[in-house]
Amino acid sequence: LTLTLIGVKDYGPNRFWCYSAPNDPITPLVSTLLILSILLVTSFCYVMTLLEVNIQQKKIQKLGSDSSGINRIDLIVVKKIIGYVLIFIIEWIPSMIYFITQMYDNIWIYAVSVAAIHFGGVGNAILYT
Repeated sequence: LTLTLIGVKDYGPNRFWCYSAPNDPITPLVSTLLILSILLVTSFCYVMTLLEVNIQQKKIQKLGSDSSGINRIDLIVVKKIIGYVLIFIIEWIPSMIYFITQMYDNIWIYAVSVAAIHFGGVGNAILYT
């Protein structure tokens, strides 16, 4: 919440939507750093989860148990994790591009950002089911 208050004077109507005005470089910088830090923390957590799954799978194989059911579950976990990270990237990277290039004021930047943000919600809904 505190980081969003840094650019409170910049929020308001912009040419195509209500967002931040391009007159202060701090707001795009803070927003970009937030997105990158969230991506970094999320990726770290998912990588650690995948490493733990790999360790557990090796333990099961050492015991000589039938791991065909476990392998199927591991594959599902890996697909879900990769899907979540890719959807996050697809959803927020265009917004970062918008933050960086908002001074150019091109319609395609707005269109791609809005489409990507909406795709993120749809993509997460598909992955959750």
